[in-house]
Amino acid sequence: ILMDVEAFPEYIIKSTGAIMGERMAQEFVYWFGYSYGERVAERYINLGMPKEIVPHFVAAITTFFTGWGIPQILEMSLERGKLLVKIINDFESESALLNGAKPTNNFLRGVLAGAFAKLIDAKTHAIAEFKDGFTVISVERR
Repeated sequence: ILMDVEAFPEYIIKSTGAIMGERMAQEFVYWFGYSYGERVAERYINLGMPKEIVPHFVAAITTFFTGWGIPQILEMSLERGKLLVKIINDFESESALLNGAKPTNNFLRGVLAGAFAKLIDAKTHAIAEFKDGFTVISVERR
């Protein structure tokens, strides 16, 4: 894994949460991910990759190289502005569980929201649900 799952992101949320509150810290991690996701999608679009391929390519990279989890795209429609992704071994939820906290997903939820916003050229909103040992992230056009 690129970042120690015990330390990131749970310790970042705890340490910044001590200064600005836990909810604001989670929002900070979400918007950091959102900006990152926008840049990732933009990079592949600028390389000439078709927009409908970008999420699959990023999912493959995430699975094989980053250690952030194993994403499975359950539903994707650029026209309707809808993306549904199941993440197995989500590093954020694992970090929270290792540290005795409630599983949350902020960074990857932000990455998916930002990347999908670039792909559909619209603002998006993402929610995450942790259940049965995996995370489901739903991104929709606002």
